[in-house]
Amino acid sequence: SSLGAGNGGTLSIDAETLTIQDGAGILTSTFDAQTFDPSLILFPPNLLPAATDALDGADATTTQGDSGAITVTAREAITVSRDGFIATVAGGAASGGALTIRAPVVTVENATIRSSATDTGNAGALTIEDVQQITVDGGLIAAETLAGGTGQGGDIRLSTDRLQVSNGCEVSSS
Repeated sequence: SSLGAGNGGTLSIDAETLTIQDGAGILTSTFDAQTFDPSLILFPPNLLPAATDALDGADATTTQGDSGAITVTAREAITVSRDGFIATVAGGAASGGALTIRAPVVTVENATIRSSATDTGNAGALTIEDVQQITVDGGLIAAETLAGGTGQGGDIRLSTDRLQVSNGCEVSSS
């Protein structure tokens, strides 16, 4: 993560299986410490105080650096559930990092996979590829500029043999 002018770092994970749940998450971010509101992004209620505390005392500069990219690869399966998240987030003029997920089976249950921007920057591309089955049950897959932002939503590419969506899930690029 970066506050101010620097870019967020790149994050790569390679595992046999990966499970993210109960409010846990993988995040790269960059934002303007003066105007960023962490409740707008995706932080579960239990993580919101820590995200807000991270801003206290930070330099109030305009964000220029982009959010880092995330690549998550699993040889068997990736499951994000129960308020878990994988996200790149950018505020100010910064753009969201690219988010790439690769696994034979990807499951999102009441959880979030998101690349987003909050201001004038653009959301990064979101790609889920090399997948036999994607199941989204009550979750969100999005590459978007959030409310009030003027940047562009990112491209979403889902490459799978089978896509199953249910229970109010959303796949969105806006």
